[in-house]
Amino acid sequence: EAQGARLAFDEVEGLSVACFLSFPTTQETAVLPEPVEPEVAETPHHYGGVLILESDPEVRSLIAHELQALGRKMVSCVDGASARSLLEATPDRFEMAVLSADARVEGGCSIAALAAERIDNVRILLLTTRPIAPGELPECGEVRVLQKPFGLQELRDTIRSMAGSATARL
Repeated sequence: EAQGARLAFDEVEGLSVACFLSFPTTQETAVLPEPVEPEVAETPHHYGGVLILESDPEVRSLIAHELQALGRKMVSCVDGASARSLLEATPDRFEMAVLSADARVEGGCSIAALAAERIDNVRILLLTTRPIAPGELPECGEVRVLQKPFGLQELRDTIRSMAGSATARL
């Protein structure tokens, strides 16, 4: 705690448990934020929910860590069937989805299409190990593709630019 470290546990019931320790770098504490030019403020999403569909617990933890720092509420799924059920039952809870194109049961591209159909102005980040054809991506607010393997800073920059400012609190 004195060194600013964070401890996180990630459990997939019956499959695995992982513990992650993350420490801030000296560069992170020394960097000053860039000045932000005034722009028209976006109304924050009421729930600030982000759907994460990723089977790799390490990648899920990295994504969750970055989104938690931005005040987002995350729901993680390890397969496409779970993600589909959540989107069908509670689409209004989500403003963003981080989806693995290679997800089990149902891939991230079809979940992205469902999210675009059910959620106005949804922002989608698709993580993939293969090239994605433009026809596989839904037409919606914002869709970005991040090729695996990616670096932590690349993931961090993409998530922060897509997530924008902090959300409204309930």
